[in-house]
Amino acid sequence: MLRKKQQSYHRHNNANGNHSNNGTDKGKNSKGKVLSPKLILTLLAISFAIAFLYSLTNNDSSSRAEDATFSKSATTASTRRSSSSSSSNAIFQSSSSSYQGVPSHYNIHGQYQSYTQVPLENKKSFFIPPKTPFRRSVSRAFRHQGWRKADTAEEAHLIWDKGVNSSKFTALEKWQRYSYYPNVAAWDEKDKFITGFEKYSAAEGVDIYMIPETYRLNTKKGRERFVHRMNKGGGYAVPWVFKKPTVNNGKGVTMLAPESKELHELVEEQQEPSSEDEDEDERSIVQAYICHELTWTRHQKFDLRFYWMVASLDPLVVLYHDGYVRVGNAVYDESNWDSTTQHLTTHTYLSTEDKGTMEELDDVLRAHVAQHPETFTHQPAWIRDNPLEHVRNQCRQAVAHTVSAFYDKTFGHSHHNYTAENAYGLYGADFIVTDDLHVMYVEAQAGPGMEEEFDFRVELHRSLVRGMIDVVEEIQEKVEVAPQRNVLPLASDTNGWDIVYAGTEGIPKDQHWKYQYQEYDQYRKKQPRQNACDAIGTSSSNIKKVKKKPTSASITATKAATSNKVKKKSSLLREKTK
Repeated sequence: MLRKKQQSYHRHNNANGNHSNNGTDKGKNSKGKVLSPKLILTLLAISFAIAFLYSLTNNDSSSRAEDATFSKSATTASTRRSSSSSSSNAIFQSSSSSYQGVPSHYNIHGQYQSYTQVPLENKKSFFIPPKTPFRRSVSRAFRHQGWRKADTAEEAHLIWDKGVNSSKFTALEKWQRYSYYPNVAAWDEKDKFITGFEKYSAAEGVDIYMIPETYRLNTKKGRERFVHRMNKGGGYAVPWVFKKPTVNNGKGVTMLAPESKELHELVEEQQEPSSEDEDEDERSIVQAYICHELTWTRHQKFDLRFYWMVASLDPLVVLYHDGYVRVGNAVYDESNWDSTTQHLTTHTYLSTEDKGTMEELDDVLRAHVAQHPETFTHQPAWIRDNPLEHVRNQCRQAVAHTVSAFYDKTFGHSHHNYTAENAYGLYGADFIVTDDLHVMYVEAQAGPGMEEEFDFRVELHRSLVRGMIDVVEEIQEKVEVAPQRNVLPLASDTNGWDIVYAGTEGIPKDQHWKYQYQEYDQYRKKQPRQNACDAIGTSSSNIKKVKKKPTSASITATKAATSNKVKKKSSLLREKTK
């Protein structure tokens, strides 16, 4: 009777919206104990609130639940990258305090609503054409990452090639990935590289101070500008470099000493009348020689071969990686022009040529800063404190500028006649460091060498290729599963690859993210601008092997004696560069 009264009382109060605080007013739980109606409603309210908050906080990462790829959080990626930095290839890991990567508010995703998935039987298969250089090194990396070799290119998920095979561009399946795509020549060939940067600078107001002063001699405008620089701008007093734009490894290069006969003859040739605005058969450039270069441990000239990777075109994700030092084979003296060899650091395959590691580069840079307080005391502290990172940051920015400068011609995927939905590529970039630690960007390379004559390069190539494979695979999986979801941050162990450019195809380029070394840009704007060689002058103490400037009579005589050669533009230089 008492229980019936209590139940009646409970129903009465619930119907009127009233809840007693009396401890005897209880409902029943599964064990027969009575619970307070207020407690029941409170618990229900809490459970609804938790469910609502959970749905809000998981909205942005719901696509990760669709696939294991997206289940890895940014924290996991950071942890894996951090743990890998203590491995044997730690020098290839990003160590920058200023490099922070792509900000989280950038949503880098595919432009389409769906992408073709790789057939299960073809997934994680690779193909490298026979006789491809460095085939064994790349194959080892693929196998180490759990990939298997395909019998033919038609069956392969990823195809690696050392050179561009344009016949593949329209023969690929949508799900395949080939290591090249159309129009890489726009930045791989030296004259086009310069032209692209000049147009980029003019169109977007970008100060490309890392590019050496250069003139294209197969264009009317380039010839006129070069002649004006020589006659009105003191150009005869400084050294120059003549280059054929489509050859590498030091071939097609001629050094032109200040006031030399060869330099005067070159200028004379450019003043010959020409009816053509641009001559594709006689492509050549002349570039200001980079003076005041930093030298290696035994005073040899050196340059840097670093790497960059296009992991994906849609979305566009480009990364930078440390490389190695290429050391010249003679004591360097920029005032001595007896031998061209000492002025080259490219692959000349001479016995005295050397290579250097990133650790050795760090030592050389720090020692240089310590030995020249008169130079670096007046520079910002962040240059003195970490000179290697200062050099790295300039190289990162140079790669980012390359992508931006050639976006319309090369990296904007929608501009291509290309049957695959995406592509990738591993490339090189060459830099020279001056004695004030300013980096000059010499050229980009579509087919960098991967010789392994030094043990450290075996380690380097492992880092490069393994990281490339993982990043390419991760991005492809993510856009297949959830095309509109952010592919960043990367959960893969990138093996030292740092993102320097990221953007979504179809979104204006000015809304893409690119790495910018802003503090150094601002510092450079305050510095006086001149060609570094202009400060050398032509005194006998500075320039050896300098010829006296010809008189007008001697120029006339020379011109008459060589009139047949002049008709064939740069004939003398072509002979020298064979």
